[in-house]
Amino acid sequence: MNFKKYIGSTTPIGLYPDGAASVGDHRVYDLCGNVWEWCLDHDHHGRDRVLRGGSWYDSAGYCRAAYRFWDLPSIRSHDFGFRVVFDAPQVNKK
Repeated sequence: MNFKKYIGSTTPIGLYPDGAASVGDHRVYDLCGNVWEWCLDHDHHGRDRVLRGGSWYDSAGYCRAAYRFWDLPSIRSHDFGFRVVFDAPQVNKK
């Protein structure tokens, strides 16, 4: 797992295939431990944005999707990022 500077930087998606999860018909990779991911939800004051998942720079206790952190949306950091999500076209297997 890439946390607590074990590798020391972000890693390519799919590097940890054993950690993949099934969500409906899709496989989801590397949800935790690469970078904190910006989310659409706000904190209870409505000014900060929520981040989830911990990063390679943190200890293992932060590396889980349920762990929340928040900061101002204008803040930038080497261990903050976001996940690009889209619906892939259906492939007809014959």
